[in-house]
Amino acid sequence: MQKSRLSRLLPVFAIAAGIALVGVTSAFKEAPKANVSDLTTYYFQFNGSNGQEDQPAEWSQIDATTYTLSPCNSTHRGCVLATTSVTGSGSNLHPSQVDVDGSGSNKSPKTGDGVIEVKNRDDSY
Repeated sequence: MQKSRLSRLLPVFAIAAGIALVGVTSAFKEAPKANVSDLTTYYFQFNGSNGQEDQPAEWSQIDATTYTLSPCNSTHRGCVLATTSVTGSGSNLHPSQVDVDGSGSNKSPKTGDGVIEVKNRDDSY
């Protein structure tokens, strides 16, 4: 009789141990990290003067179509950029930060710190 009772309880204990093992191992899994492609992309056009390309307030928000179709033939080195990091709110959005190569009036925006793409004027000047 003991053997029959034990043979009936053994599957129950095995199932309980399996459930407990799954619960313990899943508790230590890392939470999924945000994928860059899940972030909103904002588009900006440079409206300042030469040498102000690194000043976020000199960039005004534009839509994706304007960004895509922009010929970037302005007199300034900076033209348009795409970023996932902004500051401000509503109609007063600006890139959080704009990193540049160069100095003085020869600053060219570059990717980094949320800026994922830049379109600068051709360097033929």
